[in-house]
Amino acid sequence: MKPEKEKNGTDEQLSGSPKRKRSKEEIEERRAARRKLYEEMEAFENDLPDFLKEELAQMEAKQQKRRAARQEHRKKGLQKKEPQKKELRRKESGKKEDVQEELWTEAIQEERLQAEELQREELQENRPQGQEAQKEEEDRNGGQITEVSGQEGGGKKSSRQGSGRRMMKKRASAGADGQEGQTDANQVLSALQEEAGKPSAPRRRRVRRERLNIRLYVLCASATAAVMLGGFFSLRALGIIGGYELYEVYVNEQLVGKVYTEQEGREVYQEVRREIVSASDEMVLMSADCDIRKVESLIKQPTDAEELRTNMTEALQSNIMGTLNKAYTVKIGDYIVNMGSKEDVVELLNRVKQPYDVNGEYTVQLVADTSQELTGITTKIVKTEESQDIEGIITEIDQQELDREAVAAAAGVASETEEAGADEPLPESTGETDGLKDVSFVEEIEVAETYVSKDSVVSLEEAIAEVTKEKEENKVYEVVDGDCLSIVADKNGMTVARLLELNEGMSEDTVIQVGDELVVTQPEPELSVITKQEETYEENYEEPVQYVDNDSWYTTKEVVTQEAVTGQRKVTALVTYQNGKETGREIIAETVISPAVPKIIERGTQTPPTYIKPISGGTFTSGFKQRWGRMHKGVDWACPVGTAVKASSGGTVVGAGWVNGYGYCVTLRHPDGKQTRYAHLSKILVKYGQSVEQGEKIALSGNTGRSTGPHVHFEIIVNGSQVNPLNYL
Repeated sequence: MKPEKEKNGTDEQLSGSPKRKRSKEEIEERRAARRKLYEEMEAFENDLPDFLKEELAQMEAKQQKRRAARQEHRKKGLQKKEPQKKELRRKESGKKEDVQEELWTEAIQEERLQAEELQREELQENRPQGQEAQKEEEDRNGGQITEVSGQEGGGKKSSRQGSGRRMMKKRASAGADGQEGQTDANQVLSALQEEAGKPSAPRRRRVRRERLNIRLYVLCASATAAVMLGGFFSLRALGIIGGYELYEVYVNEQLVGKVYTEQEGREVYQEVRREIVSASDEMVLMSADCDIRKVESLIKQPTDAEELRTNMTEALQSNIMGTLNKAYTVKIGDYIVNMGSKEDVVELLNRVKQPYDVNGEYTVQLVADTSQELTGITTKIVKTEESQDIEGIITEIDQQELDREAVAAAAGVASETEEAGADEPLPESTGETDGLKDVSFVEEIEVAETYVSKDSVVSLEEAIAEVTKEKEENKVYEVVDGDCLSIVADKNGMTVARLLELNEGMSEDTVIQVGDELVVTQPEPELSVITKQEETYEENYEEPVQYVDNDSWYTTKEVVTQEAVTGQRKVTALVTYQNGKETGREIIAETVISPAVPKIIERGTQTPPTYIKPISGGTFTSGFKQRWGRMHKGVDWACPVGTAVKASSGGTVVGAGWVNGYGYCVTLRHPDGKQTRYAHLSKILVKYGQSVEQGEKIALSGNTGRSTGPHVHFEIIVNGSQVNPLNYL
């Protein structure tokens, strides 16, 4: 029996209080501490010097080599042992009957299966946790360990062998000689048990030696781990390692190295990006994201500067999505085109100008436009000999200097003009200064430096064709039956004036025939060119008409006192062209060959009187025409008797009384020499010699004299003859 004390202790353990259950917070704290320890261990291994890492790799290689040798040795041992067993069994069994040989073969197979199963169970029971090396050693020596462990664990194996004996006896009893077969089977099994239970002395020594090697290996590994852990915690406690703050630099979520400070990482990142971009003339598009994280390191050893830059460069270059080409975007009104270089821009504009500047006297330059908030580029056309040789672009300082010179020159010209006066004669025309004087563009041109895809850049020839429309042709319309100028213009959405402009030699009176071809559309260039050119030529001319005013005459009276005579002169004119078509002409010099005589006209200055309808309302019943076989020399308005009759214009009463045929009648003489007559009145309100104003009441309407009803008869007399009053009212 066990001592009382031991028994009581066992009872206390069995009947003791249950183990305290940890809270979730404690479990999480222990897990966090364990994770931190694992991370520190991993960081410590990563921070080990290179020579230690190489030494550990060599040790691991040697271990793998030894394992492979043992595995090969084990295979050779098994191959040698199997024939020996077969030979031994063959000698012991002798010549048996067929039934006994079959039973013996089955027993051998059963024994082998049981031995392998027992070996696996022992390995699972005796293998330490985490010792992978011991597991491999046991796997290599599984057959030998099975034989020894079979001797030690005879109880388990006996039970399996007992089941094997029963099966063998049962099968042996089915033979012809049951008792004899059973005896032979028992003898075979006994021999097998004796062979399995009594391993040879060399085999036992070999197994013992291999187990000792395993224990030594485990002991050495444990001691090494203990020394490393002890040294780690000792150095950390002394402050030699651990507790250092470094910054990990991630580029696009990829760790590229460690640095001392966050600013250092940012500066290196910016420098590497600038190097990548500056290495190419194109704009580099990349997915770039730099994240710097603060960490604690066991050893204060940042990444080498060159290695850090190399890693950053590889991380950024692996995320380059594409590039954009440097280009110059030219905007002409609403038209936009992308050119490959500023030289192409200058060449494009020069090609547009070339048809109107055949000798190349002017050239296009790109000028910095400082009038905009964001400095851009515009264009300027200057004399070729005055152009700035600075790669085609004038700087802001150069432009200011040119502007000052232009202002000074303009001021000088203005002062000379003022001194000369408007009445000074034109200078003599010599023709020595003839030629192109100025070239400019109509549309405003803007140029900006941009980055675009390669497909968006247009070649120089394509841009020239699009801007000048050189390859486009006029649209022609063929006249059909029923067409006239207005119908053709309406069909093509244009005016008659525009149609006549496109077809030289035609006028509004031109009669078009079926089959005639008319230009209805002319391609307009995107960029128009204005040129000013001095031209000298001879021409006939006429002096301007001279007028002599006569204050006693009305403005309607003019008398030619001298006829004009045509003269001849040599002139120099400043002619303005737009796209080759003349839009203006100014004579700046002349030499008279034969003088012209001006035409002189005397004209009145007084405003002539006006005439109004003599009554308000009324119905027009008869005009100035033939009526009833004779001329009706006035106009009639039917109106009720007593309607007020007013003076058609201011004048003097020269007649007031009864006149045969007219009845009561009033006649007025006006300042322009004309007379007005009012007839068939019922009452006269003025007298002879009285002056009246326009619109003043002079009589009342009636039905006197030769009249067919109440009305007013009105006449206007010029130089003693009646005229149609409606032409003067």
